[in-house]
Amino acid sequence: MQSLLSLLKTGFPENAFDDAQFVLEDKNCDSISYKTRWKAHFRAAQALSSLQRFQESLVYLKTMLELATKREGPDKEATKLVSERILAVEQRLQEQEHGKYDFLQMARAVSKNKLLLDQATYVGPVQIRETKDRSRGLLLAKAVEAGKLLLREKAFAAVYEDPDYADKLTLVNGNKSFRNPFLATPLLSLYNASISDAKLSIIDEKPIIDSYLLERITALNCFGCPISSSEDPLTRRTHQELESSSFSNSVSPQGRGSAGIWVRASSINDDCVPNGHRPFIGDMMTVRAASPTSVNTELTFTYMPSDHECAKRRDAMEHWGWVCDCSLCVMDKLLPRNLLWSQTKILKETKAMLSLLQIVPSAANNTYSIDPTQPPRTATADSLLVLALAFYEREEYSEAETYILCFFVALGFKFAVTATSFQVTTWGLVIEPTVTASQFSGARMVTLS
Repeated sequence: MQSLLSLLKTGFPENAFDDAQFVLEDKNCDSISYKTRWKAHFRAAQALSSLQRFQESLVYLKTMLELATKREGPDKEATKLVSERILAVEQRLQEQEHGKYDFLQMARAVSKNKLLLDQATYVGPVQIRETKDRSRGLLLAKAVEAGKLLLREKAFAAVYEDPDYADKLTLVNGNKSFRNPFLATPLLSLYNASISDAKLSIIDEKPIIDSYLLERITALNCFGCPISSSEDPLTRRTHQELESSSFSNSVSPQGRGSAGIWVRASSINDDCVPNGHRPFIGDMMTVRAASPTSVNTELTFTYMPSDHECAKRRDAMEHWGWVCDCSLCVMDKLLPRNLLWSQTKILKETKAMLSLLQIVPSAANNTYSIDPTQPPRTATADSLLVLALAFYEREEYSEAETYILCFFVALGFKFAVTATSFQVTTWGLVIEPTVTASQFSGARMVTLS
């Protein structure tokens, strides 16, 4: 039984389950002591939970409970332990099957010392399917409203605040794939920009993986990931800083990076005006609809901050082998370069010269020469967000909320205003600061999270 525990602690749940099964299926199982059978069931249940197979884990736990209660002289300590574990696994099943999570408990559990949460993956009304121009994508199986939970996925692997995070993530992926070949199959099916598929071969009963393809898969499919998206308050981080924490190059000023692999979420393709949003809590990624979306629509993220120049976004997309033709990129291509440069310059001036508070948004808006009223206008929105920050820090909350509302309008939102609240009638571009701004503005603003 000690070997089963060792396998679990060293990351071999598949092997641990197989060995536990071997013990329980032995022809002489009836002659095995109660303690040995109880431990074999317990280790099997633990292994299945590690593999996200909670329904099967529950079967083993209930068998254990039966063993403990029917034993001559009931094992009260064992009964209590198993009962607590059954409650935990039943909670995981609620998460896995119905998407019911205790968010407060998750937020409290996350710390720099505890980033890998004991939670289940929930897959909502989404399906991985072939697309016309980008191989595969994540498509909606039914129409959804804005804010609908579509996916909450546990990371296959994640590395936090490490100077060598890219290499270490590849190493962690390789080790986990070697130890658990069944779990590795979906990972190896991800996009690798190669004509050959990554396959898991078995030689001498040992899994063999092409390390070069694994490195490429990791590089092309990883996400930058903050420890928790809620740790990015509006009063401490700007639009671009918030955006960079959600993408591949999530690097702290100390040079420490964080990144992870979420296998299902990696099928979500890019669009600079996305219809999906992804906050993080520990190693759990949440994917919600950022706007009302119809059935069979492809779910998208933005791989690069929307306020980056079109040329920078286009260069970043070369790794994926396609050119973005979203409305934002089309508009950027039509704008003269001097106006694009002006947008960047104005944003920098906004942050450095708060004395220009009243004129900067108007100046930024004037750089959109094609149609100054057509959202999303990210340069204008950035300026308005900085203004809201300035007024908030001065405790001028009424002015701050005015600029927050203008921030939403610049991103394409429309509201029905009442005396006590704003109701969204048209959804615009949802990015990290959009969610943060809605939380910051208090009860009078709509909550997007």
